[in-house]
Amino acid sequence: MCCFGYQKLELLLIRLLRELYEKECFIKPLPWDEPLPISSFYTPCNCRIGQRRAKTGELFSPAFQFDHSRVLIIADLGYGKTTFTKHVVNRWRAKGDEQNVILINVLMKEVNEDTRLSEYALHMLASGTTFTAAEIEKIIRNNVCHVLLDGLDELSMSMFDPLKNNDTDESVINNNKCAKPDDRGESENGTFELTISHLLSGSIPHSYKKVNVWVTSREVDDTNSRFKLPYAKVTLTGFSDSQLYEYITKVCKHYSGSLETEPADPTLAEGGEKHLNAEELTKQVRDTLEYNEISKEFAATPLLLIMIIHILASKIVDPEGRMKAVELYKLTTIVHMVITCLESHYTQKIDVRENVPRQLKSLEKRLGKLALRRGLEDTFFGTNYISKEDKDIALAVGLLRLTKEVTGNSGNLAVSCFSGVRFYHQYFQEYLAAKYATFIDEEMSLEKIVKNRKDDQTIRLFQFMAGSYHKHLLCVLETLLTTHGMWNLFIDCIYEIDSTERQKETVRHFKVKIEGNSHLNVRYLDKRYHQEAVSTFFALCKLEEIKIPDVIFRDNQVITLLEKLTLPDIDQLQFYQMTITEDTFVKIIEHTLRNDKLPKNIQ
Repeated sequence: MCCFGYQKLELLLIRLLRELYEKECFIKPLPWDEPLPISSFYTPCNCRIGQRRAKTGELFSPAFQFDHSRVLIIADLGYGKTTFTKHVVNRWRAKGDEQNVILINVLMKEVNEDTRLSEYALHMLASGTTFTAAEIEKIIRNNVCHVLLDGLDELSMSMFDPLKNNDTDESVINNNKCAKPDDRGESENGTFELTISHLLSGSIPHSYKKVNVWVTSREVDDTNSRFKLPYAKVTLTGFSDSQLYEYITKVCKHYSGSLETEPADPTLAEGGEKHLNAEELTKQVRDTLEYNEISKEFAATPLLLIMIIHILASKIVDPEGRMKAVELYKLTTIVHMVITCLESHYTQKIDVRENVPRQLKSLEKRLGKLALRRGLEDTFFGTNYISKEDKDIALAVGLLRLTKEVTGNSGNLAVSCFSGVRFYHQYFQEYLAAKYATFIDEEMSLEKIVKNRKDDQTIRLFQFMAGSYHKHLLCVLETLLTTHGMWNLFIDCIYEIDSTERQKETVRHFKVKIEGNSHLNVRYLDKRYHQEAVSTFFALCKLEEIKIPDVIFRDNQVITLLEKLTLPDIDQLQFYQMTITEDTFVKIIEHTLRNDKLPKNIQ
């Protein structure tokens, strides 16, 4: 082939790859949402290069790229490995001055270690291309080539995924139809051909001009890693507060700008309802995150937090841009939506078959049984408690995570190995345990589980059982009131119930107990969640015409709460251990006077 013809092929390959990547540079935080362009949302995050703190932007500096041709980018599920890879691809695609650099993005779930890089690149290109694998191999050999291996932890999934029929699966790019290279990478015609195995082991001949290999993976077992040293180890550590604000601003700008219709007056809709612009939507989302204790629990995990940000931003405005109420203070609602997102992401990664959702629900049941039987206070367990099939799927979905222990040091790397698994988040364990509890038929068995338990884990278990509308929920609530007198938890459980009609039925069932309770001590009003629960409970009591003998508030937060509170019929309203000025007392009286029936006594 003449030099001119070779250069034309090289430029053609780059153009085809850019066209291909243009279609792939999208993210999908919510499975039911439209794909979103990575260029509009990518936000640099913090990382560690070795043991040194840095930002991901440093990875693109000439100094870093000159010093490191092999890079392992690791992080737990949801810390942005694939998003970062898409950003790398989009950055290369958008730069017009790197015509002599080839970038090949390999999804590890689609290959095995014997897959040839040139064959994979040929497979990626549109059908009808005139390229041959040999021509692509020559272009890779004679140019600077960046290879991204995305998802090292998914390499085994490509061959052994238990939800796939691997005998007939054609999504894995293999070499059964072509001459297989030997251990040195030489095919039958004597030419060297790069495979995934060569890239992982670093055994690349000097005849290749330069091959940079960046690998993304979840935490690896350093004692048994497929990606061999030497490499620079980069750990993604998530957003700082300022980076998170930047990301929220980008998300809210997208959702406020993607509304289908705009009113003539941008601030008012029909009926005087206020519309949200990007700035107002950003403030609304940030305020919700700041005051929502559940969101704060997920803040340490970018994937879970980002899901919640997108859920909030997409649900706070309706298609006309009007504000609307969002019930994202309910524990069950948020955790259910997050797990649904994780499972949907998983099914999109593999060949979707009809039995996948059913098998995932069956997996949830087995994990719930394990969580309930082992005790909610312990999130860690050895791998002998769970089958390999269940463990692999649960890890791939994100319901479980591997735990590591440090066994020594190797240079700047802390050498560690896997020692077991734990639930990805404490809330996942409690939610799945509550769902499994719906399969327990004997009420006595359930009572044994909750008897004399007032720890946080069991309290949340009650709330999740209410959110799942457990068939023995009335028995559970009866135990709360009779055995423990836990009225505030009872109120939280009523709030968690998934429909207003069921809430009303449950409150009606306990009417005699509520009216016979001598003192209803309302506590924990420093938590926004409990404020919402108390407001809902009092509104239900008013609807059902339930009279409460005595309500006691002990928190200054009640002053703000009374502004939106609908009080039921109350005999005596008391305020204890509060710093109340004369003006504050007047406000309490004014808010109380808004009710149809006044308390007989305000103390």
